[in-house]
Amino acid sequence: MSKFASPGAQISALERESGYLHIADGHHKADDRQQLIEMGVTDRHDQSKAMGIYERATLIKYNNIYKQYLRYERSEERPMDLRSVTAAKVDAWLTSKWEAGCSPSTMRGYCEAMSKLEGMLEAVADNNGQAWQHTDSMDSVLAGHRAEANNATPPMTEHQPRAFLNPQAVVAAIIDPRAHLAAELQLVTGLRVHDVTYVRVNADASLDINSKAGYRNPHFSIPSCLAAELREYGRGNMMPDGSTIYNLISYKQYSKALQVAAESCGERYTVTAQ
Repeated sequence: MSKFASPGAQISALERESGYLHIADGHHKADDRQQLIEMGVTDRHDQSKAMGIYERATLIKYNNIYKQYLRYERSEERPMDLRSVTAAKVDAWLTSKWEAGCSPSTMRGYCEAMSKLEGMLEAVADNNGQAWQHTDSMDSVLAGHRAEANNATPPMTEHQPRAFLNPQAVVAAIIDPRAHLAAELQLVTGLRVHDVTYVRVNADASLDINSKAGYRNPHFSIPSCLAAELREYGRGNMMPDGSTIYNLISYKQYSKALQVAAESCGERYTVTAQ
């Protein structure tokens, strides 16, 4: 018999312990969001993590998503333990949802639920005088999948191309070395943002990538010079078999570096909402 409580019991316990349930308790979402803004928390993802759950319908929706995630963990022959969630596990689960044909709006809902889960785990760790160790990598994974969902949804009134007129010049103008590496990798391979910011490098220096179009390439070849740079940045996360999975750069940092470089080249940069 598993040592872990049922999915429903795990979810309820975490929601209570984190203090994230604000259904009919006098808290109002708009007021709490305004308070965060006044405190200087303006990033939408950070606001989502810090705010609780205010409506019963939202609670039911998120709890069903958490149960889906736990069932996925069981299918991967891992314990159904909500508190052992990591960025790599969430990334694999969200990728499986893309491959199953989920719509961009559904994927945004999954990302929102997982950001709330991240916030709850951070709150519990903080209550115990600790820091949740997966914050940075989880932020990057969720930002990447949100970006994919937004990019997969064309604007209602505008259909302007996101491509630069001179992408080589923009990449060359990027100052941050990690952002430059990610951009150069995108330029020569056409990979998604997520696959060049949160990277999985195999022992043979290829990449393990997943496509929302429904296929997986576990050994995607990239130029040897770029592979060497990726392996160098990921040296601290190297596994015994020579592979490494790590966050090269956050989506927010990458997006900002691209914006600055584009503006320096006189290019129009369209910001992708997270």
